[in-house]
Amino acid sequence: MPALWLSLTFAAFVIGGTFFLLRNSRRDWLWGWAFFLLTLLPAFGVIWHFFPAANRYSYLPAVGLSYVLVLGAAAVARLLKPRKAALLAWLALAIAALPLLAAISFQRSQVWKNSLTLWNDVIAHYPMIPLAYNSRGLALRDAGRIDEALANYSRAIELLPDGGFFWNRAMARLHKGMDQEAADDFHSAILADARHFPLYCRLMFDRHGESGSEKAIAMGQRVLASRPEARIHFQLAGLLARRQRWPEAEFHAREAARLQPQVPEFRQALATILRSRRQERRP
Repeated sequence: MPALWLSLTFAAFVIGGTFFLLRNSRRDWLWGWAFFLLTLLPAFGVIWHFFPAANRYSYLPAVGLSYVLVLGAAAVARLLKPRKAALLAWLALAIAALPLLAAISFQRSQVWKNSLTLWNDVIAHYPMIPLAYNSRGLALRDAGRIDEALANYSRAIELLPDGGFFWNRAMARLHKGMDQEAADDFHSAILADARHFPLYCRLMFDRHGESGSEKAIAMGQRVLASRPEARIHFQLAGLLARRQRWPEAEFHAREAARLQPQVPEFRQALATILRSRRQERRP
């Protein structure tokens, strides 16, 4: 990305220039840059998840950077002090910069008109960020532009096969009546993150009523055929117990407790199913 290399070159120029201008006041120079770098550090993953397009992370660090730039401007002014014409030209340039910066700020604010304009701008500057395509897909979905939303979800998945991205594309495909393709995406979403399975179960109940439990059970079994997952076993045990399919419910409850015996919820579910089976056997 050319903009990245341009930014790095500019940063090197600014750092080198301020160091040269302020070589006699290095303590102030170091304080400004240390403040900038230390307050920016959390944005690089120490505390927050780093997202390079989130310019808000640079707002507080800009205090240190502004301090260094003001010191540099003052150093230039001292160098030009014997030449009044040059000093006046410098002052005029600084004053002229104010309306220019105001105009640029106003123009930049138009990016925030809505989610679509925001994510269009992010993708224009950072075309390899999957979250931006997913978020633009959500904005397009809200605008009723489902086909375009699908294309953006697909691009996000190409860059990063995240469960949430699969889930969003599945919902869009479901809206388009692409049931089989949607089921494949739901499967991928649940495989990537088992927490999507309860959401899938709720979705099936909302769409199909009580018969939706069969679709949820089939999906759970499909996921387990790919990879054992205690949370899926637990959820299936509940679905099967609801339909009084006790042997299958007991099997899945036992598997959940076996895979994660430290989870009391799984052990309690197994005990409840065993108790229900005993009560059913009583004459």
